[in-house]
Amino acid sequence: MYPAEIEEAISKYPAVLLCAVVAAPDPVLGGVGKAFVVPRPGTSFDAGRLNAFLSERLARYKIPSHYAVRDKLPMTPLGRNCLVSATGRASSWPASWCVPTRRGGRHS
Repeated sequence: MYPAEIEEAISKYPAVLLCAVVAAPDPVLGGVGKAFVVPRPGTSFDAGRLNAFLSERLARYKIPSHYAVRDKLPMTPLGRNCLVSATGRASSWPASWCVPTRRGGRHS
């Protein structure tokens, strides 16, 4: 799994402002994709619609198995996503890490 490839595909979905993908532990597969998603203002997140969108762009095994909707993601002062631990504990991220991005929702 290459998180950057999956993040790029998710970021093209019109209702997604920001996203970050991590590998989450799975007892059967060893690891599966988990995506943290910040919806665009005025939109609601629908995992089924996003999965349908992604199925046209990614192999089935690359589509995240889990989604976590967040109000914001931790960003560096340069507007890049901070590395996320495999546990995906967004609640443990310090609020000071979350700064506005200057890229209009795009990330790298």
